[in-house]
Amino acid sequence: MPSRGPVSCVAIVLDPDSAERILDVGQRMDVWISPSAENRQAAARLRKLLENDPDAPVVTLWSQPRTGASEEEWLGILQTIEMHHGEYAAEKPVTELHVFGASPEPHVVAALHALGYTRVAIGDDSSFTASREV
Repeated sequence: MPSRGPVSCVAIVLDPDSAERILDVGQRMDVWISPSAENRQAAARLRKLLENDPDAPVVTLWSQPRTGASEEEWLGILQTIEMHHGEYAAEKPVTELHVFGASPEPHVVAALHALGYTRVAIGDDSSFTASREV
């Protein structure tokens, strides 16, 4: 079995009321955020906190809200993450996703598996992690 490379994490925040979570995880890893009034304010605060750190995580808001309601939407979410953080876009490609505001329902797991995320662990408070080998 090949040895596992370094873990590169990206957070996906789909919950529209996640200000505190955004401020927490966004200081530790790149974060993609579904927009809402509360989430936009939190993203702005986070960017202000990180503005003088050249190695700070990247904070990104999608232009339209994401809910993850369908496999197609999940495939779009994951393809966006792959385009910006995957093996052809990053020196250290993403190997782990931290998802907030969604559960690993069958349509979510199907989309994750399509992009190589084979391990899923349920967290608390409507969250889960998904990981893969790269």
